[in-house]
Amino acid sequence: MTLRTAVFCVVLLAAIAFFSYSVHRLVKSLTIGRKESRLDNFSSRLKNVLVIAFGQKKLLREPLAGLMHFFI
Repeated sequence: MTLRTAVFCVVLLAAIAFFSYSVHRLVKSLTIGRKESRLDNFSSRLKNVLVIAFGQKKLLREPLAGLMHFFI
């Protein structure tokens, strides 16, 4: 095993360890919240998606800037 290979293995193991630690922290913070039923009020949720996400309701509050952003 050459020095180059040994350094690569150490860096690879450190990167895998850091990635695993980051994933663990993310999963831990995501599981803190309580369960929520996202299938209730389906019609109002669908309306919000259509109006806010696809209709860009918040984007068009300022007419000129909103229109320019809409066309971009």
